[in-house]
Amino acid sequence: MNLLERAEIVIAHYGRGFDLPKLNSRFLFHGLKPPSPYRSIDTARDIPTLGLTSKKQDYILQYTGQKQKLETNFQLWKDCDHGDPKALKRMEAYNRNDVVTLEGMYTTLRPWISNHPNLAVFEDHADDRCPVCGGRLTWVHSRWAAKVKMYACFRCRRCGAVGRGRFPT
Repeated sequence: MNLLERAEIVIAHYGRGFDLPKLNSRFLFHGLKPPSPYRSIDTARDIPTLGLTSKKQDYILQYTGQKQKLETNFQLWKDCDHGDPKALKRMEAYNRNDVVTLEGMYTTLRPWISNHPNLAVFEDHADDRCPVCGGRLTWVHSRWAAKVKMYACFRCRRCGAVGRGRFPT
């Protein structure tokens, strides 16, 4: 609960459909109050611009050439439930690896997430920063046509996201 209280953004794979509702249910069960507001990024649901064959984390990791998740099975979960020290150690390794692989996958997918929270607001010079990752911008010689105005386009030097400036050209 303390981590969620301090979080501005929570990143999870299928988090909005599973992890976050489960957390909320456990908070309720234990008589805790709802956590402070935070934004969530769901790496499975927030990538509609990509027509991937599967949205499973392992598939996306393999597709993007990244380190795979560790293997697990139902027996491991049962052994953990019974307090088997070896199983618990293996499950800890699985979970630590899961966090590391999720971070790498998120970093790769980040420029493709169209509804990504604006990270530039956390920077001192938000106007010069990418809203997707907070990196420095490179202005490109093209324009973004909105319904009634044209805007200059940028590409982030760090994550490669493409966006538009705040003011019309």
